[in-house]
Amino acid sequence: MEALTPKERIYYMDTGKELDRWPIMLFHGTVATRLLGLSYQECQQSSDYLARREIEFYRRFACDNVSIEYGLWALPQSLGTVFNFVKDSAPLIKEYAMNQIDEVDQLNFDKLSFEKDRRQQQVYQAIEKVQETIGHEVICDFDLMGPFSTAISIIPMQEMMRSLRKSPAKVHQLLQAITDCLLAMIDHFSVLEINYGLTDSVASNDLIGPTQFDEFAAPYLKQLVDRIHFHGRKVNLHMCGNISPSLESIGHLGLDWLSIDQKMNLMEVKQRIGDQVGLQGNVDPINAFLYGQPPAIQTEIERVYEQGCDSPKGFCLAPGCSIPLRTPFENIEFFMEVAQKIYLKDK
Repeated sequence: MEALTPKERIYYMDTGKELDRWPIMLFHGTVATRLLGLSYQECQQSSDYLARREIEFYRRFACDNVSIEYGLWALPQSLGTVFNFVKDSAPLIKEYAMNQIDEVDQLNFDKLSFEKDRRQQQVYQAIEKVQETIGHEVICDFDLMGPFSTAISIIPMQEMMRSLRKSPAKVHQLLQAITDCLLAMIDHFSVLEINYGLTDSVASNDLIGPTQFDEFAAPYLKQLVDRIHFHGRKVNLHMCGNISPSLESIGHLGLDWLSIDQKMNLMEVKQRIGDQVGLQGNVDPINAFLYGQPPAIQTEIERVYEQGCDSPKGFCLAPGCSIPLRTPFENIEFFMEVAQKIYLKDK
């Protein structure tokens, strides 16, 4: 059959029509900066750079997703967290906006309105540029950090963990304030033809148990999911690490897609919640993409395909996390070559 565009491919999957191949998602925001000859941080300074990063990567590798990220640092920085911006990775925290949970009343969330937040304006412009160039083929995602993970960049993790037990009401106050800011962003950005990506990896069961997830993470993620659906958009949640104890709770969030870490057993996830949410994953980004040789890459693709291809709500091949910065482009090209053929081979 004739090759589909990413827009068509996702629509065909959603409506049960025959596909030309599986959708392939590449979480490429870091590695793609090398196509422009820029460092990660240089790329973050301009809406033009952000847009060009996505356009060039899409054109070279023919993946089914492009996205512009708000950034883990943007919201906390507006509230007073000080970051050290390093060349080729996400910034490091130098000083937190608050050191104790009782200081939550002193935070000024008014700084996060669209009119005052330069980063929101920059991202909005970047999405518009992507849409103008390749929007007829692929929908751009707007990527947001989840409330719990955002909070960990506002207050030290040790204080946050202590406060879950000692001052839960104040923690809820902080999480709701963050959520309200994200809801306002969703309302503003949803005039664009976009979908959403959420990442809340700090809320995985590597750090908090399922009871804490149900109290401090799930209700706020659910608000975001519901608001996104109110606007007729779709949403994918990515969570790094082990989420097995919270899988059923995640399944009840109403997500369109769940992206899982390579640590997770895709077969288990499919069996437990595959009838509730589409699955993306979970090719090893280190051993396959960064260090893998062609035979290892092909074996990993076949493993993931075999485990996930019959997931009831749909399946997309994807890495288990972001593709590392120094990944050889030849490995990405080989991955796409094998991944594009495996569906037809199975047919």
